[in-house]
Formats: sequence, C-alpha cells, structure tokens
Amino acid sequence: MYSLFRLLFSAGYWRTLFSSDFWVRTARSVRRVHKDRRARKQLRSALIFLIAPVLCIVYAFWLLAMVFGAGVFGIGIVALVAVIVTIVEVNRRRKASEKKRAELAANPELRPPPPPPSPELRRTFAELALLHAVYADRSGSEQFLHTKILPEGIEIITRRVQLDLLRDRGLYNRIEDSVRNLLLRADGHWTAADCHEGSLALEPLRVLRWCLRLDHYLPSIGEAPRLDYKLSSQTVKDPDSLFRGSDFVSYDTLNIAFRAAANFMHRCFAEAVVRGLMQPADEEDAARARRIVDDHSGNEHKDLVLGDTIVSKATDGDILHARLLAARRYHLLSWIARVQYGDFEVPDVLRIFFKDPPSPTSPEDSDL
Repeated sequence: MYSLFRLLFSAGYWRTLFSSDFWVRTARSVRRVHKDRRARKQLRSALIFLIAPVLCIVYAFWLLAMVFGAGVFGIGIVALVAVIVTIVEVNRRRKASEKKRAELAANPELRPPPPPPSPELRRTFAELALLHAVYADRSGSEQFLHTKILPEGIEIITRRVQLDLLRDRGLYNRIEDSVRNLLLRADGHWTAADCHEGSLALEPLRVLRWCLRLDHYLPSIGEAPRLDYKLSSQTVKDPDSLFRGSDFVSYDTLNIAFRAAANFMHRCFAEAVVRGLMQPADEEDAARARRIVDDHSGNEHKDLVLGDTIVSKATDGDILHARLLAARRYHLLSWIARVQYGDFEVPDVLRIFFKDPPSPTSPEDSDL
C-alpha cells in the first residue's frame, strides 16, 4: 500500500491520468494485447494506475475504522506505521544515492550528471524552441495555402505575425540567413520541399518543449504523430510559456530518452539497409544490420512498435520517416547534454536542427 500512496501523491500522477497521451498509449496496448507481452504489461500498469485512488481510499477508511475502534492503541499503531514508512523512504533514497556513487566509482569513464542549466542557458533553449515553433507553424500555414482555395478578401497574415514575434523577442537578427530569407518570403510562396523541411522542425520543438517541462511526456518515435501542427501553433500563440519557470528535465530522464532514440534509430536503419532503402558504410555495418533484423524480424514481443505494427512489418516510407525522426532526436538530445556539460558553446546564431548525420548502428554510440 505504501507504493500506491507514493504513486497517488506523486507530482505527476494526476497530470498523467488526465493527459491524452496516457489514454492513447492504453488504447494502443488494448489493440496489441493479444500478440504482444509488452502491451499486456502496459495494460496491467494502466489498470493499477486507474484503481490506485480506489484502493487508497478503501485502505484509508479501513485504517480509520481500526483506529477509532482500538482507541489509544490504534493511534499508537498508526504512529508506529508512520515512523516505519518514513524510515523506509529515507533508507530507499540513501541506497539509491549510494548506488549512483558506486556506479561512478566503478566506472571512471562515466561522467557525473551535469549541473542544471543556468537561467541564461535555459533561456537559450527556450529561444530555440520558439524559433522551431515559428518555422514549423509557417510550414503548416504554407501547406494549408497549397491545398486550400481561400475565399476572396481573406488576408493571410502568418508571415507578418511571426516576423513581428521574432523581432519582439530579439531573435530576428540571430537566426541564420537561409531561414530568415525563407521566413521573409510572401505567404504562399514556399515550395513543397520547403514545407517538408519546415515540418521536420516539429520533432526538435517536441523535444525542447519536453526538456523545458512544458510537456511532461515525450512520445516515443513509434508513437509520435507525423504532423502535429497544434504543437507549433500553441507555442506561437503563447510564447511566454517557454520562458516561464525554471524547471528543466533531469539528466537521468534525458539519458533514458536518448537511449530510446538511439535504439529506434539503430533498428530502423538496420531494416532500411536490409530492404535496400539505405546504404551501409561498409560490410561490417551491413552484417550488423542483418544480425539486428534477423534477431527482431516478425517478433511481435521483441521488435519495436511503429504505430500499430512492428518495424519489420511497417512500410518503407514509415521506416524511413521514423529513422529520420529518431536520428534528429538522438543528435538533439546529445547536443543538449553536451551543452550542459560545457563541451559545446551555444552559438550566437540560432540554427534549425534539421541536419541529418549518418546513423550509427553500433550500440557503442548510444551513450551520452
């Protein structure tokens, strides 16, 4: 019961319970429960998550009934239980801290977690998020103009509003020339390639919002929607939300997301190589890709889930798109961590994260 009460009173319990992501994941697990052990585990966790308040309330009523029924003796028992729970919690935290120190001592090559970003560095991350939001939102507007016929007399002001926003925030003169020139084009004058590049800014925006704790859940690559312009539109409409507060994702949480992105990148790259969609760097890369595919192909319990299917059964287009998103998330999270460590200096010119270095397939490349 102690673990249920800890869950119930944790900071993220109610936020998670009322988030759409929780219900989307649960629905996906229901669809895959008949063939995927991971979906069954997720469904069990969701069930415990849902009934935790009921169990805690029932237990609390039972405890109160016992206390009032036993008088002073019952109060003494409750006090003793409270002391024991406190000791257990303190001991748990102490052991976790000792385990972390022991891991660092046993592995000198492991770096200790970096300090939280300074207010200035956090502001830089917020500015990058705003730039990506503007870029992606303009892409969504341009795609809308390419596919819809507007009534006469309708004036499109997306360009003007977004440029004014960048000027108000002091970002207009700090973005790279190619992006500024693109944003300066008249509404409706982006090419299809420009719109595609702009849509890819949604992934860095999603990651940066998560790092800034505007969003407390980062969808996996397999869960992330292809195009979700609501994310960029919401950010552009309320840019102050990026700069409020001082929270930032913990290094341990960031590292988990980094490893997950690396795993997805390796898996999709291997599948793309075996299908002939991408070229390996050398024979060793090709052999490694074949081993990964042979180990995962057709295994509903082990292969990574992409949408409602697994990678080995996904379409070529979905695999290439997922690999691209995973590579960008991988490199962005790596960059964020290294900036926190001080390995990289934040450049004066703010850039869009759509450079796509080759994807490694070696697990050795999966550490921050």
